[in-house]
Amino acid sequence: MKNKKVKVFSLVILISCFFVPGTYADTSSTDNVTITVPVSCSISSTVNSTHSATVNLGTYEDEIGETTFKILCNDANGFAVYAIGYSGETYGNTTMVPSNLPAASGIVTGTATSGDTSNWAMKLTAVSGDYQPTLGTGFNVYHAVPDDYTKVANLNASTDAVSGSQFKSTYAVYISQSQPADTYTGKVKYTVVHPADADAPDYLEQMQNLSSTSCTSTPTRVRDNRDKHVYIIQRLEDGNCWMMENLDLGRTDLTTDLTSENTNLATTIAAETFNGWRKTTGAITYTDGEFIPVTTENSLNGLDMDPTSGTSYGTLYNYFAASAGTISGNSNSNDAVYDICPAGWRLPTGGSTGEFANLYSYYNSNALMRAPIGSGAAFALAGMINAASGVVQGQGSNGLYWSSTRNDNTKMYRLFVSTSSVNPGGNYARTVGYSVRCILDELVMQDVSLWGSDVGAGEEVVVKDARDGKIYTVARLADGNLWMTQNLDFDIDSTKTYTSADTDISANWTPSTSTYATNDTTWNNSHTTPESYDPGDYYFDETGFEKIQLLNDYLDSCYNESCNQTIYAQLPDDCIDFLNTCDVLFEECDWDAWPTPKSTSGDSHYHFGNYYNWTAALATNNSSSYSGNSTPVNQSICPAGWTLPRAGYGEDSFYALFNEYDTKIDASNFAWNNPQNSPRYLTIAGGAGGIYSSGGYYWTAVTYNQNDAYGVGLYLGSPVNPVSNPIIRYYGIPVRCIARPVTSTVTFVAP
Repeated sequence: MKNKKVKVFSLVILISCFFVPGTYADTSSTDNVTITVPVSCSISSTVNSTHSATVNLGTYEDEIGETTFKILCNDANGFAVYAIGYSGETYGNTTMVPSNLPAASGIVTGTATSGDTSNWAMKLTAVSGDYQPTLGTGFNVYHAVPDDYTKVANLNASTDAVSGSQFKSTYAVYISQSQPADTYTGKVKYTVVHPADADAPDYLEQMQNLSSTSCTSTPTRVRDNRDKHVYIIQRLEDGNCWMMENLDLGRTDLTTDLTSENTNLATTIAAETFNGWRKTTGAITYTDGEFIPVTTENSLNGLDMDPTSGTSYGTLYNYFAASAGTISGNSNSNDAVYDICPAGWRLPTGGSTGEFANLYSYYNSNALMRAPIGSGAAFALAGMINAASGVVQGQGSNGLYWSSTRNDNTKMYRLFVSTSSVNPGGNYARTVGYSVRCILDELVMQDVSLWGSDVGAGEEVVVKDARDGKIYTVARLADGNLWMTQNLDFDIDSTKTYTSADTDISANWTPSTSTYATNDTTWNNSHTTPESYDPGDYYFDETGFEKIQLLNDYLDSCYNESCNQTIYAQLPDDCIDFLNTCDVLFEECDWDAWPTPKSTSGDSHYHFGNYYNWTAALATNNSSSYSGNSTPVNQSICPAGWTLPRAGYGEDSFYALFNEYDTKIDASNFAWNNPQNSPRYLTIAGGAGGIYSSGGYYWTAVTYNQNDAYGVGLYLGSPVNPVSNPIIRYYGIPVRCIARPVTSTVTFVAP
């Protein structure tokens, strides 16, 4: 909001002076003063008021509480007040939530459950004054508490910060006969915006600006900024982020800033020329110039909800509409590059190897493909529209979904789901009306050659490993290279064959073993078999960083054989316990007692990832053939397009990275100095097979001898050696990948 400037005055002072005749002087001066008064609007009064009432079963209670709000606003263009119901901190939840769950024996009648008090309402009354606000439609009587931000009052005229505008709020509730006895609470949040025609507030992320990290395995509500429709999204077991409800965008002009298209697209056929699906005038050609989204509300049997999945049927589209006017119905030889999905989203790929088929490999049953949100993939049985007859068919019996993949010049691949079967690789003519389910268009690590050069210096982006769908952050660091800024968390699967298309290998690789997922007691200390261990979702948290940094500072002070007692006095008990387990300072320590903070929450940059022996890190079943000193190996467990860093002083080495960030190159400055602001995020994550928590290690792709390979080590209280640090090949330590150069080949420089 730009500040309004009020110019107060210009003061001119005339000064009379006497001079010798024939001399002249400037007899005036100008003093300019400007005062800036910012626009400000606020809600004043008891805005956090609390009301309570005891309500008997089967009764209606109104006038629960009373609060008068005053809007103070000096915006000449007025203001608007929005309200939304919530409970706890979950906005959009208009159900009153009980303070405790009653015992089962306390529910004597009916089938009601705790929390079944959704029928509560709010009423507003304008208070007389100089600037009475206009109440929102229906809010002058008791109106259901809105589940989204809703305008409940506004004033379009000039306002006065002194007099202000006032309205009174009260609440009402009806309690059913079967309501369990309990105490229930609900909240309403009021927000004032200005000017009066400003955009409404929003508690949801916009689909068009959604970050990959915002989509998790927990269902999340987001908003399509084109029509403000709210959808649920979720990262499913295939690793992709899916809309969990069918697209329901109605007839509207599309623009490139909000839709997945390259040119603006106008809806060139008016709504009145259609009767349901069929045009009332002219032939149905489904060629260029026709954009035909058709709502299924009240069609056929009048249902708009799938009783199985609880998911909206949404809208049915022919393929010209689904592809945002880029692919016509009767002749086209291309896959859909653009579509009607929100910007940043796209149609899933189809066919026997597409994303629909891959998803079905995880939800490998009709029941799971149709199971409700939170339990399965929630594909709704919205039916289809027959292009020849214009009749809606199969609603409640089957659901059909467009993919982006071409079958032939007239057909596209589709997903078919019915009450009894699933076919993720079928196809049909583009002229019919199918549902659309969008997928988040994320950067894929394996496509780094396409987008890597666009990542600027210091920029961090979120990417996805196509092999398992796991999400990582990568950044262009000060050495000029594109690095992962998280440890690799890829689980090796011996039932799958990896190829050069997905993994940093030149020939197909079927692992002889899979990732251990429970503990490392089966670690066999062999470098002829690929071994890896998944320690779980372990993170360093901020408390852990502070603890280890303090311990590290103390150990650093002991190098002079005069340990800093001031630092020692600040050490927490587990650090003291750790020091007491060391027979000699820095040596013979019981690293199992080291206070490594492990938790299931924290900044994902500090995720431990998986531990790999060097054979697994090279994506081979036997590394014994790689021998000799300083021999680089040109393959790894990294995604295709990425590789292990080199040892030595090359420009794709850990040394080059360390040298750019810290000329001292020691563990305290590199690993722990302001870690939240560091773009490197290398951590002391421990390891398996004998290393455990004694340090932070990372593999390189260079041999040391028959039994060892080069790595980098960050040791507690010791200098870092990023150049020539040999590590036994059968140890299990983390992997951090670096993108292969896109425009040039980096030459390995031996230590």
